[in-house]
Amino acid sequence: MICSVKICSGCPFYQRGEISYCRADALQPRAVDGQPESRPEWCPLDAGPVAVDDRECAQCPFHQQQDKRRCAVATPRLRPMADDEVRPSWCVLRRERFIIRLGR
Repeated sequence: MICSVKICSGCPFYQRGEISYCRADALQPRAVDGQPESRPEWCPLDAGPVAVDDRECAQCPFHQQQDKRRCAVATPRLRPMADDEVRPSWCVLRRERFIIRLGR
C-alpha cells in the first residue's frame, strides 16, 4: 500500500495529543513543533519514501497509545486494539508492505 502525504496531519506517522509526535522512528518519537498543516525541516520523508515491513505493534511507527492502543493505518483509522493482543489479526502489515512518500 502506498500513502502520499503533504502535511503532518495527513501522515500515518503523526500522533496528535497535548504534545504531537512524529513516530517515523517508533523507538524514538520526535516532538512536532508548530502547526500540523505544515512539515518540520527534519521530516524523514524529505530523504525519500519510507517503507514499513512486517513487525510487532511495539516496534511499529503506526502504533499509538492514547486512551487505548490504536493503529493509525487500520480501517477505520485509529482502530482500537485489545490490550492482551501482541498484534491483531487484521493488521495491514501481515499482508503487505506500507510505503509513505511525500506528495506533490
